[in-house]
Amino acid sequence: MFEVNIGHELEKLTARQNPIKKTVKILIDDPTYLSIITKFKTSEITTDFILLDYEKCLNRNDYLKKHYNKILSQFWMIAETGQGDEWFISIDNKLVYFYDHNLGEYTEENFTTLDVVFVDFLKLNFLIKELEDLIEKDFDKDTLKEKFIKSVNEIEGGLYEKYPYKYF
Repeated sequence: MFEVNIGHELEKLTARQNPIKKTVKILIDDPTYLSIITKFKTSEITTDFILLDYEKCLNRNDYLKKHYNKILSQFWMIAETGQGDEWFISIDNKLVYFYDHNLGEYTEENFTTLDVVFVDFLKLNFLIKELEDLIEKDFDKDTLKEKFIKSVNEIEGGLYEKYPYKYF
């Protein structure tokens, strides 16, 4: 319970018919991220993590470039949530950041880091997906809570507390 095999989880995503070959327009050079957005269509991993495919990333980030150029020089949008919030990768430190749309305009101080790189953020979301699946099958939340929090914090100490959405 709560062990992630990223390769196995990625097999469940919908593959593109024709993978993207050139990624020069993408400002992030994370190999895991680039591999995923060039091979898969937009994928809802959880309701709080809808990973954007290549074209959607370019469209969302083009909008940022036109209206919030300073933000695009610091962050690259990679995903959105079902509530209007968004996920970014820092161009400088490669860490994943959360943007809460309720805070208003895109400003640097409205971004919150989770202190994890993309591959760890992906692991986190696959753990959340497993949790959601187990809860849907009527597993006892109290039984799941300790194991889930421990697994999340094994990715990065304190990650469960930093994550903006709470499950328990």
